[in-house]
Amino acid sequence: MFWSYAAVFALSAVPIIELKGSIPVGLSLGVPVLHCFLLAIFGSMLLSPFLILLTRRILDWLMNSKVKLFNRFGTWQHNRLAKKGTKLKKYGAWLFLFLLVAIPLPTTGVWTGSMVAGLFDIRMRIALPIIFVANCVAGVLVWLIWGFATA
Repeated sequence: MFWSYAAVFALSAVPIIELKGSIPVGLSLGVPVLHCFLLAIFGSMLLSPFLILLTRRILDWLMNSKVKLFNRFGTWQHNRLAKKGTKLKKYGAWLFLFLLVAIPLPTTGVWTGSMVAGLFDIRMRIALPIIFVANCVAGVLVWLIWGFATA
C-alpha cells in the first residue's frame, strides 16, 4: 500500500501528469479517495513556490545575459509579457490564473500556473492560495470525471 501512496504523490509532482494523471492511477491502485486526493494535491503543490520564484529570475538572467541570443530572447519575452500584462491586470490576473489551473486539460495545471505567476510578477502570497484552491477544484473535477468514466 505504501508504494501506491508513493506513486500517487510522485506522479502528481511530475509536470503535465500532475493530479490529472495521479488521481486516476491512485484510484485504480485502490488508494482511498480522500487519501488519493490529498496526496495528489500536496504532491502537485510541492514545487509551486520554487517555480514562481525561479521563473522570474531566469527571465531576468536571460535579459541581462552577455550572450546575444539569450539577451534577445529575454528582452523579447519581457516585452511580450509587458503587453499582455496590462490586459491581464485589466481583466483580473487572479481569475486567469484560477481558470488556468482549475481546468484539467493537458498543459494546464500547477506547473503552468506557477510559471505564469512568476512571469507576470504575481506576488507569492496572492498566487499560492489561488493556485491551491484551483488545484483542489481541478482535483474534484478529475475525480468526478473518473467516477463517471468508470461507472
